[in-house]
Amino acid sequence: MICADVEELRDLYVLGALSTEEGDAVEEHVSECADCTRRIAISWRAAQLLRQAVPGRLPAPTARRQLFDALGRDQSLVDFSAVPRSTRPTSPWRNLQLAAAIAVAPLIACVWLASQVLALQGQVHSTQTALERSWQTGQHAAEVMGKAIERGGAMTSLIGTEMAPTAAGSLYYMPGDKEAVLVVTGLPPLQPGQVYQVWLNSGRERVSGGTFYLEEDGASMFVVKAPTPLAGIQSLGITNEPRGGSLNPAGQRYMWGEMPT
Repeated sequence: MICADVEELRDLYVLGALSTEEGDAVEEHVSECADCTRRIAISWRAAQLLRQAVPGRLPAPTARRQLFDALGRDQSLVDFSAVPRSTRPTSPWRNLQLAAAIAVAPLIACVWLASQVLALQGQVHSTQTALERSWQTGQHAAEVMGKAIERGGAMTSLIGTEMAPTAAGSLYYMPGDKEAVLVVTGLPPLQPGQVYQVWLNSGRERVSGGTFYLEEDGASMFVVKAPTPLAGIQSLGITNEPRGGSLNPAGQRYMWGEMPT
């Protein structure tokens, strides 16, 4: 199995939807390939957001009655509140890989948000504001991906340049929307006063999609905001810029990716 094979199967692998033979082949390759390991981690991080986006629901009373009538059982004997609530989305992505990422969402916890809260708990004065911003960012990202679940969505991959050869990322979006969720791993820490900035490219025009900071492990999840629908974007890049961002890219390019046509 080669990297291209793992790329096609990585979300299904995370879901546990592969056969034993295929799963073993993926694990054997991943154990020796750091790049594929990072990309599988991206699928897990994206799924963490999706778990927030889809609320759990108990079955309607009429559905309960019909089910137990068919089974010939008394529904009053069953405590539905004790049954784990499924958050499996009902509308799949157009892409099978994305469908797998969504399906695995109910199986994992929101580790990203939890780690953000724990990392900020020891700070004073600005702690409350920082916690609120971190939580709001996670909630916003979940909402963006939740909309994509309902209507079908797309994904494009990013790779690292010579400035960040171990970096990898994915952009999850709806072509007709102006917001997307960017998930990146493997970026190096920047000097104080520097941030990473996303650039959306169309022809020779470069438009900022926003700035973001990294977690301690070099990863980040970020809501990219475009002035126009993402369907018109040809490619995107990530550079280092002064805190607050730049009007035009001036720093080194750390990552890039092409949008599907």
